[in-house]
Amino acid sequence: MSLTILGFAASCIAFFPGFMSSDSFSQYASSQSLSYIDWHPPVMAWVWSILNFIFPGPEGLLYLHLLALWTGLYLWFFRYRDAKLGIAIILIGILPWVANFSGVLWKDVGLAFALLLFSVIANSPMTFGRFMVSLLLLFYAINVRHNAIFAAFPLVLYAFYHWRPGLRKIWILALTFVVLGAMLVLGNFLNYSVLHAKKMNPSNYMMLDDLSYLSLIEKRSLIPGIPIEDIRDCATQEVGQTRLIARDFCFSKKQSYHDHSPFRTTLASEWKGAIMNHPGEYIRFKLAAFAYFMRSSDSSSFYIWQEGIDPNGMGLIQNKNALTVALEHYVKNTSEFFPFLFKPYWWLWFSFALSILSLAIKRSRSTSAAQMLLASSIFYILGYLPAGPTADFRYVYWSVIATSLAAILIAIGGFRLPERKKPGVYVALFMGFTIVTVLLFNLQNIFKIDMDKAVLQSIS
Repeated sequence: MSLTILGFAASCIAFFPGFMSSDSFSQYASSQSLSYIDWHPPVMAWVWSILNFIFPGPEGLLYLHLLALWTGLYLWFFRYRDAKLGIAIILIGILPWVANFSGVLWKDVGLAFALLLFSVIANSPMTFGRFMVSLLLLFYAINVRHNAIFAAFPLVLYAFYHWRPGLRKIWILALTFVVLGAMLVLGNFLNYSVLHAKKMNPSNYMMLDDLSYLSLIEKRSLIPGIPIEDIRDCATQEVGQTRLIARDFCFSKKQSYHDHSPFRTTLASEWKGAIMNHPGEYIRFKLAAFAYFMRSSDSSSFYIWQEGIDPNGMGLIQNKNALTVALEHYVKNTSEFFPFLFKPYWWLWFSFALSILSLAIKRSRSTSAAQMLLASSIFYILGYLPAGPTADFRYVYWSVIATSLAAILIAIGGFRLPERKKPGVYVALFMGFTIVTVLLFNLQNIFKIDMDKAVLQSIS
């Protein structure tokens, strides 16, 4: 317990009053004005507004998130406190690929810590109180970032299987879908009927990237009000080390964008029509964007550290102290020696590798829990396939935590081989491991789009 308290206190001091970027400022401003927009999750700003009654600055959310992190780690440790490696669970909180973002006030961090707490409750005997807390955690995680539903699916499935082992599998599956669906419906009700959040068509951001590329294929603009010349020009501009996605950053500098903003209305009909006309090219583009996001072994890591509080007009500053400086050096030095640890592809590969290992060794209580976490990690990362995000390392933050915890749980369970297992099973597992390894370590070379060629072909 003392180590957990020490970790919580050190984290609070190092990050105080919470590291913040432009996304954080928008959320904090909403929490103060109580005026919400759905470009960022209204639920997070609403929770922050409640904390504002207690704390004078943004630090309320910092304390809440860090409390969830260290409580989750302690409860996981408490379940395996008699195991030789049990104490290693607490140390997850100081790993450089976990500590780097633990005090940044982002929705990615909030969902990760909420799922961490949910996962340990899912692995505990059910009581009414635990069940209600788990629902609140699940609601928060899914509604601060909707793609968290991919990560939540294996966790909820495992929870019902663990809580009600006598239920038929089909009923467990049905209950899982009902609960996840209810979280989305209730979140939508809170956002628009209670908080009256203004609709900003945030999904258009992703659709702009898809329509930009498909416009080059069709040799005409598929984005209302944006001429093909602007689309071609933006296709040659690099944003975040890529020319595939984040086109909005380039379009926003064009006069056509200000005259005909793509966010004034939804682009859903144009987007669906373009996909129907070019399904193969759409899939190819999504795979290329996902490969960029993964940052294969020959790519540099991207956005692994938030530099305190960005310049802002709200008067918020973060004064570095000894712990802040030490943490920054710790993270950056680790990334120089072990850069792969700060790239999404490695965590997807490690999740698959540990999953294959867990199927090869003797099953135990801790390996079953590890499999739940690894499935959640894999589902969450693969859930980005249709989204095509930028390569920020924070987008896989939950997978990083889940996989780190799963690795320790597998080690706690031991590496004994089962007494009866056919050799063919091991051969199949080895083949699966080989295929996944070759694919993920060469992802960007396998799925690659030459944007210069695409632009030239759009002109011809």
